[in-house]
Order: sequence, then structure tokens, then C-alpha cells
Amino acid sequence: MNVYQIGRNYIAAENLEKAYYEHLEHENNLEFLFDGISLEPGEETEVTIKVRRLTEKEIDKETIPCCQDGCDECEELNDHVYKTYRELINEGGEFPKLLAFDL
Repeated sequence: MNVYQIGRNYIAAENLEKAYYEHLEHENNLEFLFDGISLEPGEETEVTIKVRRLTEKEIDKETIPCCQDGCDECEELNDHVYKTYRELINEGGEFPKLLAFDL
């Protein structure tokens, strides 16, 4: 299983195409993608989407907090419990799957 960063989303999927469609499902600001852009006849614009495939080292690094506001795992701690992307993948479910996102 691969993990792709597309925009601010981290998605586990077997390939980039499936990850991209999952990204579109979860991205709530797509309607604003073209806000403020008006084109005159003959004009053009370019929209760029940044995509990156994480390395195995990045997938196995504990970087994802267990929650945003407190949960059973971290309520007794002064900090979050951090998980790896691999741990989130191994929790199961259907893929492609949104694992995390940057705020």
C-alpha cells in the first residue's frame, strides 16, 4: 500500500489515480478553486496540484496525532499519542482511505 500526499491530504491507496479520486471526495474547498478567476476570451490560467508519494521511512515515522481535541488515548497525557501511517493502514477498512490531513 502506498501513501500519497495530495494537497493537504495523506491518502493510502494502491495507485495515484485512486488516491486522487479519494482526495476529490474529501477536499471541501474545490468549489473555491476558481473563485476570483475570470477569463476573457482567449485568456488562460493554470492550476497546479502538488502530489507526493511518501517514502517507507516516512510511512513508519510516528508523526500523526491520535486526535485534534483530546481522546481516550491521550486524555491522561500532556501530549498526543503519535501513530505511523502504517499503523493507520493496518487498522483496516476500505481503501483508498484518507489517513490524515494538514490543517
